[in-house]
Amino acid sequence: MTHYGQENAKLAKHLRHQKATLFSNMRNDAFERAQKELSAVDATTDFEKYFTDVYIPVAEQLAAEVDRFNGGHQMKFPHHEELTEGLGTLVGQLPSLIKELLDPSVDATDRDLRLHLFALLITGRELTMDQVQAACLPEFLALGMSMNPASFDPSQTTPSDLAQQKARTYLFPYLMNRYLAGLRLINTPAALLSEFEVDAGDLAIAQLQRLQYNYNVHFKVANYLADLKARTGLLAFLTARHAMTSVTKSAEVIGLAGQIGQSLAVAAHIIDECDQLTTPTYFTERIVTGTYPLALLFTREREATWLDQFFAQPHRPSEADFARAAQLTIDNGRGPALEMAGELLSQTQLDVQVLPVGPAKDGLSQFITQVTNDIKSEY
Repeated sequence: MTHYGQENAKLAKHLRHQKATLFSNMRNDAFERAQKELSAVDATTDFEKYFTDVYIPVAEQLAAEVDRFNGGHQMKFPHHEELTEGLGTLVGQLPSLIKELLDPSVDATDRDLRLHLFALLITGRELTMDQVQAACLPEFLALGMSMNPASFDPSQTTPSDLAQQKARTYLFPYLMNRYLAGLRLINTPAALLSEFEVDAGDLAIAQLQRLQYNYNVHFKVANYLADLKARTGLLAFLTARHAMTSVTKSAEVIGLAGQIGQSLAVAAHIIDECDQLTTPTYFTERIVTGTYPLALLFTREREATWLDQFFAQPHRPSEADFARAAQLTIDNGRGPALEMAGELLSQTQLDVQVLPVGPAKDGLSQFITQVTNDIKSEY
């Protein structure tokens, strides 16, 4: 991490946030291997091979994290410098204690989509300071949610881990307050102000609902979609409504833009999730934290017997079992998940056609067509 700190400070900070997880994985793996070695009474332990087997997987996880941070196996959206710099400025104004807890690289793909969505909806207009702030305000809510996720890693139980988790519980209410205060600074119309306040509260409720879904064997595709719509989708819903509020007074157009943003975010999140399934640490993390990907839910419908046995094990599954579960998910569930994303995009494209004629409509339509074409060959 010292090496990456010299070349990329943001990457180094991201890796520091991941350090506890990497160390926990190493400790768990080392314990399992030690138990196996000790149980074989007549076996002679090759400690050089033992430590190599423990540390090499950590190196592989580190490489995967670097790849993910640099955009490997992730959707990419156009960079909008003015919006990105505006967000950086707002975050830079936060108290130091708050900034130290933030890792902007988390959920970066979803954030890039929201900023791109905002830019598309105001295409052809020169950005005002209020519009830049309007685009960035939902990111306060997003940062609060991602830094205090509605899940937990059972291996992170050291005093340091628990202290970090406790500290982050204060992030969401603080950042929500910044969001609500920001709405007044940009002179949000009174009627919409109350709606945005309710939506922000709904995000907190959705986080609580997500906790009830974790590790739930009855968690189905319908639950997954409802949860994604209520959290990731609602953030994009807010972004789209903020954009249109700054350029029109039509409640119908503002509402339709919100629905388009919500559906687009859900579809894009599913696609990005499927793209990352080939990263072993990503799949394992989703299983360990009980936040099952959509592709796995489809796979459980086809490979119920093996996966039921996988989840019913009294201890942490072996790496071989994790690898097989991941492969089954890619082989059986990735296609249906991408197909569902394609169907969402098709419906969203129809909604876009209802928007008033103009650059925003054309830009959204072209963007959706591009994403749809990118995934059609994959399912």
